[in-house]
Amino acid sequence: MKIDFDTPLERTLSSLTLLFAGILAGFLKAGWIGNRRFPPDPALLAYVPLIVGCCIFFAVLRWYTDNYYLADVEKKRLLYHFRFLFYRTVSEKLAFSQIDSVVVSAVPKLSMYSNTHMYQLQVIDQQGRRHELGDPWKGQMLDLLNGQAKMLASSFGCRFFPGTAGHTYVIVRKGKAELDITASPLPLGTGVNREVPKEMIVFAVIIGVAVFGSMMLELSGFSIALVLVTAMMMISCWVSLT
Repeated sequence: MKIDFDTPLERTLSSLTLLFAGILAGFLKAGWIGNRRFPPDPALLAYVPLIVGCCIFFAVLRWYTDNYYLADVEKKRLLYHFRFLFYRTVSEKLAFSQIDSVVVSAVPKLSMYSNTHMYQLQVIDQQGRRHELGDPWKGQMLDLLNGQAKMLASSFGCRFFPGTAGHTYVIVRKGKAELDITASPLPLGTGVNREVPKEMIVFAVIIGVAVFGSMMLELSGFSIALVLVTAMMMISCWVSLT
């Protein structure tokens, strides 16, 4: 059974592809059509090959990235499949006998502008540790997550705790071999998170690399490969952090 939710790496590559596609549309419009305040500027079209190259580059990276969990019912183990370009690994996360329960738990989503609940499929091992299977999802996905979690619990032969709006699960150990898992309201608080998300840092670094590369291309005649190779190095750093 395959559990395939987006990971931070996959989401970042998809976002970067869309970002450069949007930048491409903006440059084409500014170069060919302009707007009421600014006439068309054909000089901007010189940057189109660079932007197209970046867009294709991140699209190819996303195409060759595939990360997911796999429930091996025959050998009774939970596996993690990681693929990035030509690098691929399959590692064992847990044996079914080590799994206590599958839960769908609310997690706080704190942004610079608002606070809300999101929901995440988690596996609880017999030590009470949480293992997150993919990114949190918005409340509209709660029924889908509950259905997925119920099927997983059936495959694992363990307990299932469905997600409910605005509730997380509190894990308390009772003795050496038993966990008490109870639903509890998850308050969001009144503040907002001022921490910059890692994805935004990655965006800023890669955009900075692209701008620097275009300047070098303009001033020194360096090939576009310089920009793409540098961006690949940045993506490799991101892979090592996730």
